[in-house]
Amino acid sequence: MIPRIRFRPWQKDILAGVALLVCILPLFQPLLRDTLPVTHDGHHHIYRLYALDLALRGGAVWPRWLPQMGFGYGFPVFNFYAPLIYYIGEWMHVLGVGVLNTFRLLIGLGFLLPAWAFYAFARHQLGRAGAFIGALFYTYATYRIGDAFIRAALPEHWAFLFPPLLLLTMWHIGQNRRSAWTIPGGAILAAFFLMHNLSVILFAPMLVVYGLGWILVDIQPNRTGVFASLSAVWVKLAVMALSGIGLAAFFLLPGAREVQYIHASTVTSGVQAYAELLQSHVGSLIRFPGAQSPPGPYAMTTMQFYLVLLGVIAALIVWPQMKRRQRAHFLFAGSMALFAIFMMLRLSQPLLPMLPQLAYLQFPWRWNALLTFSLAYLAGFSPMMGRLLPRPARQPAAVAVALLVVLLLSLWVIPHSFPETLQTMATTPMGEKPLEESDLKPGILGEYDFQTGLWLRRYGGAWLFEYLPVWAEGVREEWFLPDDSPPHYPPVPGVPQIQVLEQAALRQVLTVDHSQPFTMRWHTFFFPGWTVFVDGKPVRTYPDTEMGLVAAEIPAGQHQVILRFAQTPVRRVGAFLSLLTLALWGGGMVWKRQWPLLAGLGVSLAILVVPIQWHRTSASTIYSPHLPTEDWTIFEDRAQLLGYHVHGDPRPGSPIVITLQWQALRNVVENDHVFIAFVDAQGKSWGQVDSQPGFNFTPTTRWQPGELMEDTYILNLPPDLPPGTYQLRVGMYDPDTMQRRQTHNRAGETSDQIWLGELVVGE
Repeated sequence: MIPRIRFRPWQKDILAGVALLVCILPLFQPLLRDTLPVTHDGHHHIYRLYALDLALRGGAVWPRWLPQMGFGYGFPVFNFYAPLIYYIGEWMHVLGVGVLNTFRLLIGLGFLLPAWAFYAFARHQLGRAGAFIGALFYTYATYRIGDAFIRAALPEHWAFLFPPLLLLTMWHIGQNRRSAWTIPGGAILAAFFLMHNLSVILFAPMLVVYGLGWILVDIQPNRTGVFASLSAVWVKLAVMALSGIGLAAFFLLPGAREVQYIHASTVTSGVQAYAELLQSHVGSLIRFPGAQSPPGPYAMTTMQFYLVLLGVIAALIVWPQMKRRQRAHFLFAGSMALFAIFMMLRLSQPLLPMLPQLAYLQFPWRWNALLTFSLAYLAGFSPMMGRLLPRPARQPAAVAVALLVVLLLSLWVIPHSFPETLQTMATTPMGEKPLEESDLKPGILGEYDFQTGLWLRRYGGAWLFEYLPVWAEGVREEWFLPDDSPPHYPPVPGVPQIQVLEQAALRQVLTVDHSQPFTMRWHTFFFPGWTVFVDGKPVRTYPDTEMGLVAAEIPAGQHQVILRFAQTPVRRVGAFLSLLTLALWGGGMVWKRQWPLLAGLGVSLAILVVPIQWHRTSASTIYSPHLPTEDWTIFEDRAQLLGYHVHGDPRPGSPIVITLQWQALRNVVENDHVFIAFVDAQGKSWGQVDSQPGFNFTPTTRWQPGELMEDTYILNLPPDLPPGTYQLRVGMYDPDTMQRRQTHNRAGETSDQIWLGELVVGE
């Protein structure tokens, strides 16, 4: 006789977690290919991961502004878009994982972690078998697969982690009345805000209803003074909610206040456009075979529908045997499912005038997120059908049902949901070749913006270039193209002597010497926070020209000028509230002697901060430009070259990255090209690159008088490059006539190119 193995409860949970991992592995298959599948939004998140890494290495700790986006003019992406997922990705990148593999890992973990979280919450009412089936449904739901492999909406994909964790926290608070859960709950809520703002809106009704349910349970006639007691459930839930909002205030407050300064404030056409996308009937939410009307986006498969139906039938059959709180959870999940369905149907249209904020959801099918959780919980009741069997047969029956669910989900849902997603592969922004890790280099962000701009010009789309500041007037579809009739602003009087001392992501330090006052502009869109300091004192910084560039008046004489992205009053208030919340947390944990929680808070902050800080210092991109070897720096009074910087050492067969620092002196009507040549001592060229500035996306007709610009080029060196000393030479020319622009120095001597300096190629 084979002895029966008895497992402890925690051992059963570990086995269930391992089983979930095994059952979810089929979803990893599309991620193991050499190339990523093409998706709606995946490229957005890949390039934001890359842009965040560049900004962090450029000295920014929390870069609300990404300077490489928008063709180098910069966009305030992370002032509004929740950035937590990108910081998690950066942590992986710090450990040596490439950006594309980081994206793959994040997609995979976005399936696995929410499944574990759902199981941890649901097992308290559904039992382990029901929680296991519900977790699988939660993972394999059509909407979840669409999030990962159709839309690749990475933050929303990870947002499914937080609702079960928050419900689990609230369950512990309501069940055990222990205040120790308020701090983890607040941290989870703050992380939810920082992961995906819209998902918080979608799941807010569920979280509020669940919290009210526990408050009603806590208020009983035999308890007096429950509202005055600090141990009351409502007090703990209120502390959890307020601490979560307070911790995320540094992000929430600026985003809410400053959204009026970007085009995202106008990305919707109001609730009317939202209403036009509502579904006509419930059948459009399910993929019934042979249905006359097409299903709505991301509708569930019939197999999933029948699994939910089985769970509902099982719960109704065993209703008399269920505990009171199991019934309450069934009614809770069912009501949330009906609410989500209602919000996707035209029946909800009369509510829209009272809820204009729903327009920011853009698409009613986003309510599938709430519906997915609710239906997964209802499906978890299906093993209760086993209660109709004799007791010895219940456990084998539950295991058999679970295995059947795994088989159906893996063999039916994936191929029958979105088979077309696995047939195409992601390419570089210009669609020339499959996207590889080596393609993520300076210039690809410009190609990404250019592709966005072409889509906007051809098809329209209010959400495109949504982070463009409103001061860039009338150029939303054109500012990346040559200007056929450039404006004529007053030229810079004379030629200022300018030296760039330090160039960082969100900071530039200059010395300026000029006999006359003049307007200095930067190749950066104006946005609240950009501040110019002259000799340590802030001066009026304002948007200028039709491009809405950062500008300031520089007085005559010798000065130190600093451009910096500083705090604004609302950002200071948000930061203060977040720090105050942390301080209150720490004080409360010391007062309550909750040393494990205090240690966990410190370790969590260290895990998030230390690796990224180490990466910032070890791979810093902050530099001080070198001056050209000779003073041939002025191109026909059009522009002057302030300095250059070479990133990395030149080696045969490898590219070198060269960054030039320009200042425009006047408006021009020709779109000049820049060339950089790698020349040996005999004058032979061993490599050359020429293009319009800004990787072809910032033509000189867009340069404004006084504008300072950081301009990067990639020059590929030949594999047979012999050792020796080489020179870098740079010039400008008219591509129509091939005539080079003459340069002259302050002594009046002329040339057709500038000698930047020497580079040594070793053995």
